[in-house]
Amino acid sequence: MWDGAHHGGVIVKVIGRVWLPVAIFGAFLLALLNRQDIYDKFVENGLFISQVVFTYGVQIGAWVSLGFLVNRLTTVFFWDGLIGSISERRVPRLPKDVTAIIIFSIVALAIASTVFHKDTTKIIAASGAVSIVVGLALRTVILDLFMGLAIHVDRPFKIGDWIMVHQNRVETHIVAEVIGINWRTTRLRTTKNNMVVVPNSRLGETIVTNYMEPKPHFRMDLDFTIDFEVPSERAIRVLTAGIRAACENKGILDKPEPEVRMKESTLEGMVYEVRYFILPKHISPNDSKHVVNRTVLEHLIHSGIMPAHSKEEVFLSRRERRTLDASLEEDLHQLLTRTELFRELSASEFKGLFAEMRKRTLGEGEVLY
Repeated sequence: MWDGAHHGGVIVKVIGRVWLPVAIFGAFLLALLNRQDIYDKFVENGLFISQVVFTYGVQIGAWVSLGFLVNRLTTVFFWDGLIGSISERRVPRLPKDVTAIIIFSIVALAIASTVFHKDTTKIIAASGAVSIVVGLALRTVILDLFMGLAIHVDRPFKIGDWIMVHQNRVETHIVAEVIGINWRTTRLRTTKNNMVVVPNSRLGETIVTNYMEPKPHFRMDLDFTIDFEVPSERAIRVLTAGIRAACENKGILDKPEPEVRMKESTLEGMVYEVRYFILPKHISPNDSKHVVNRTVLEHLIHSGIMPAHSKEEVFLSRRERRTLDASLEEDLHQLLTRTELFRELSASEFKGLFAEMRKRTLGEGEVLY
C-alpha cells in the first residue's frame, strides 16, 4: 500500500515538471502540421488587426504620454519648484503620488470615453460615491495632510523653534521645541525631554505661540518674594546683580538687558519680577530657570537677605466655657435662673435652696409631686 502511494506521488511530481514543455511542443507541432491554413488566415486578417491595433495604440499612447507630461510638469514646477522653494525642504513622495493618481485617473476616463466610446457617466458616479465613502473614512488623515501642506507654505514655525501649543487650561499648555514636521504630524520635544507627536489638524485648530518669532530670543519671568523690612532699592539692586551674573551663562542674554520690577504686595512680602531673555537654541527654558534661581539666591544669601516665607499673627484670649455643669453651684444658678420659676430668687435664697436640692431622674409619665 505504501509503495503504491509512493509511486503515485513520484508520477505526479514528474508530470508537474514536464507538462509545460510537452504542451509547448504539441502546440508548435500542431502549427507545423497546419501551417498553410494558419498562414492564409493570418494574411487575411492581418491588415485589419494591424489597423485596429495601430489606431487604438496611437490614441491610447497620446493620452498616456499627455498624462506623463502633465504629471512631470506638476512635479518639477509645482512640487519641487514652487512648494520646495517656499518650504526650503524636499517635498515627500506622498503628495506627488496622490497627484499622479488623480492625473492618470482622468487619463483613464478620457481613454474610455474617446477611444472606446464608452459612457463614463456611471463610472464617474460610482467613483464619486466611492470617493465620498473613502473621504469620510479618512477625513482626519486628509485634514492632517492639507494642514501639513499649509504649515509648509505658511511656515508659522520651523524646526528648531520653541513654541507653546495652547490647550483648554493653562497647566496643560505644551511648551516644546519643534524637532520634525511632516505631512501628517509635527514632532515636539518638551522641556522634560519627551517627544510629543501632534496631528497637524490639531495645530490648525488651536493657538500656537512661537517664542522665536519675530526675533530668535524670548523673555522669561521669575518671581521672588522678599520681606517688607528690606528696602525696595536694596532688593532691586541685589536682584539685578544676581540676574546680570546669570547672563555669563551661554544662552542667557545681556542684550536686551534684564530688569527687575516690583510686581505686587502679598501677605508674605513684596513680589519682585525678574525679567531676562534667552536664546533657546543654546539653553532650554527650564535650564535657564535653574541657572537664574541659583545665581539670584546666591546673591541674596551673600547680601544677608532671605526670601520671605508665610507668616501668621496669633491672638490669644480667654473665653467662657460653652457647656455648663449642673453639679456646680455657679453653673446650676445660671441654668435655673433662665426659667421663670426661679428667675426671681436672690443669690442668698438660691444658696439656701441649693443645699436642699436633690437630683432625680424621671421617666415619661412619672409624677414629680
